Amino acid sequence: MIGNPRPWRAVFVTTGLSRHDGGPFLSVSGLARAVAAHRQGCVAVVGVYRSEVEWATDRMQWEGVPVDAALRRLGAVDYMADAIDRHLSAGCPSTVIHGQGLWRSASLAVEYSPRRRGSRRVISPRGMLEPWALQHHATRKRIAMALWQWRQLADADMLHATSFAEYTTFRGLGLRNPVCVIPNGVEIPAAWADRGAADAAPGRPRRCVYLSRLHSKKGVPMLLDAWARVRPPGWTLEIAGGSSDGHDREIARRIAAMGLADVRLAGELTGEEKWRFLATADLFVLPSHSENFGIAIAEAMGMGLPVITTTATPWGVLQQERRGWWVEPAADALAAAIREATSESIAQLAARGQRARDHVARSYRWDAIGERMAACYDWLVGYGPLPADVVLD
Repeated sequence: MIGNPRPWRAVFVTTGLSRHDGGPFLSVSGLARAVAAHRQGCVAVVGVYRSEVEWATDRMQWEGVPVDAALRRLGAVDYMADAIDRHLSAGCPSTVIHGQGLWRSASLAVEYSPRRRGSRRVISPRGMLEPWALQHHATRKRIAMALWQWRQLADADMLHATSFAEYTTFRGLGLRNPVCVIPNGVEIPAAWADRGAADAAPGRPRRCVYLSRLHSKKGVPMLLDAWARVRPPGWTLEIAGGSSDGHDREIARRIAAMGLADVRLAGELTGEEKWRFLATADLFVLPSHSENFGIAIAEAMGMGLPVITTTATPWGVLQQERRGWWVEPAADALAAAIREATSESIAQLAARGQRARDHVARSYRWDAIGERMAACYDWLVGYGPLPADVVLD
C-alpha cells in the first residue's frame, strides 16, 4: 500500500451496494477497495442500499473505503448528489466521478451534481448496453436515453469496459470516447483457495451447479430444458441464487411441472455457504443470455471448476486448453455440452478445472486491476502517460 503520489480523488457512484444487486455488489466494491489500496484516502463511494436489515451485513463488503449510503427511496437521488458534491470539494486538485451502471439513481445523481462539470467523468455501464439488456424494459430505457443517459455517455471523458466484447458494443452504438478495457477481479477466500477435486466417494451423486441471481437474463429455463434432454445418470443439478422479482417461484414451478427430481433449488447462498457449495461441486454452468463479464464464472474457475457457459458471455478462453465449454445460448447447444461434460471422468473434469484456476490466478488479481485503473485515472487528469489499457480508436 502506498501514499498519494498523484493529486486526484475518485468518487464511485453506484446503486449496487446490496448483494441483491448482483454482480456490481462484488465488482464495484472490489474495484473501489483495489484502487484504494494503491491510493490511500483517494477513493470514496456514494450509493444506495435496499433495506436497513440487509445493509447491516452488506456494508462489510465495502470495508476499506468510506461509503455514503442511503436507503433506496424517494429522496435518495438528492442525497447522493449532495454526497458527491461533498467529496468533490474535499480539497484534491483533480477529481474523477466514476459512475457504475446506467438508468437508475446513480446516473441521475451524477446528472444533478452541480460540481460534476469541474471533474473528469468515467462510466462503467456494467453490461447495461448489451443488446439483451437494452431490449429488457426497452421503453423505459429509450425514455432515459432521450432524457439524459445518452448525453451522459457521449460526454464522458472515458468509458470502462470489463471485456473486449463490451468495448465492441460501445463502438457499435456509436460511442467514440476513450475506453479503458480492464476486467473485474476475483477474490477467493484463502480458506477455499486450494480446494481439491470434489469428494469422489462411491455412490455419491456428482454435482453440476448454478450459482448466480435468478433473473430472466441468466437463462435458467433454457438450462432446465437442456438438462431434461440429457438427464445424466448419477448426476444432480443444483441451482442457487436469490431473486427480487419472483423468478425463483417461476423456476420452482417449471422444475415441478417437468418432473425433474434430480434438480434442486438451493436458495440464496452467501459467505461460507457459497464457497462450500462450489468447493463440493464437479461442474459449473451459467447459461446467460447476456453478460459483460460474469463474475460468477470467474469465481467458479478460481475454485477449480470446469465451466459451461454461452457465447453471450465474454469467456471464449474456456475453449482454450480445454478449460470448459463455450456454446450458443440455446437448449440444444447446452444439452450437447452437458452430455459431453457429464460423460468425462472425475480426473478429466478436475484437470479442466485446474487449468481454469491457473488462468484466473494469472489474469484476475484485484491488486493488479486496482493499479491498472489508478493508472487510467492518472492519465485522465494529466499526471501520467497513456496506459496500454486505454483504447482511443
